[in-house]
Amino acid sequence: MRYEELGVKPMINAFDTITTMGGSRMHPAVLQSMAEAARCFVNVHELLEKAGARIAQMTRNEGAFIAAGAATGLMLSAAACIAGSDPERINRLPDTEGLANEILLHRCQRISWNRCVRQAGAKLVEFGDENGTRLSDLEAAYTRRTAAVLYYASSWYEENALPLEDVIESARRHAVPVIVDAAANLPPVENLWHYTQLGADLVIFSGGKGLGGPQCTGLVLGRKELVDACRLNGNPTSAIGRVAKVGKEEIMGLLTALERFLTRDHEAERALREQWVERLVAGIEAPGVVASRIYPGPHGQTYPRVKVWFSDADRCQAVIKALAAGDPKIVVGAYPHDRQTLYINPLTLEEEEVFLIADKLKALLSDDGRG
Repeated sequence: MRYEELGVKPMINAFDTITTMGGSRMHPAVLQSMAEAARCFVNVHELLEKAGARIAQMTRNEGAFIAAGAATGLMLSAAACIAGSDPERINRLPDTEGLANEILLHRCQRISWNRCVRQAGAKLVEFGDENGTRLSDLEAAYTRRTAAVLYYASSWYEENALPLEDVIESARRHAVPVIVDAAANLPPVENLWHYTQLGADLVIFSGGKGLGGPQCTGLVLGRKELVDACRLNGNPTSAIGRVAKVGKEEIMGLLTALERFLTRDHEAERALREQWVERLVAGIEAPGVVASRIYPGPHGQTYPRVKVWFSDADRCQAVIKALAAGDPKIVVGAYPHDRQTLYINPLTLEEEEVFLIADKLKALLSDDGRG
């Protein structure tokens, strides 16, 4: 079965490893490991435990658990901090009445993914405001009902937030765990152990973004006691995480993708992306259009992108629509708050796609000088 048989048109993804576009491409070795895993049965409890032990060793962490995506990782992390490994508490979730169920969160980091922790029965308690946060705001938010502090490690959400190091130091004084959402923060590879070495207790990564694994997987890394609690609250038990299954095929696929990620030549890959960005920037020349290299990636990742600014917002939108309407369909980065700019992300491209995008943009921008 192919996408075209369903009337679904494949696209060139020049935007990002976002869920609504399918995440990332999987290497043939990843696909092969998934196909081999599908040919037989195993004890999934045992597979998750042993895969987690292998991943923890590979990533320099105490513990690791494979979840059904980073969103599930957030839910299970909240469950682990609230219910721990206590069977009675685990069976109660999402009923957290009478338990320490408050998770502290910067107000400036109040985003849609917050609901993932609320699914475990957590109550979000905000500190600071949209204009800034003082350490005293966090200190005043702790109560006997505080279960954890949640932090989004992304350049999008760190503005007006306290530095992660300060949050960790504060939480330690109160014996409160820190959960870090770093879903899209790969590369660099060092991030797999960077946050836990800073002192974060649980750190969550997407398996289907920079890692290049199955889209429906995620990694929870960190303190073994809490990672074990994530496992007890998750699939394939009958606990709250049962609704988010990760199959044997995805487990082996993510493990293979992680092994590849750790051994790839990331410097060579970054140098190649720099060449692609340079080619794209050099080829974009038109009145009222300015192309430039920007760095780092949208969440602070270690790769460049192309930013194309238009003096005329309507012209920019016309180019975006023309790219998406073409054959092949090309989707570039665009944001509702900025109608004058489009972005091209090399992370999700193959070399021949870079050439195609360059040629298509040149043709559009030279069309009567308007795009």
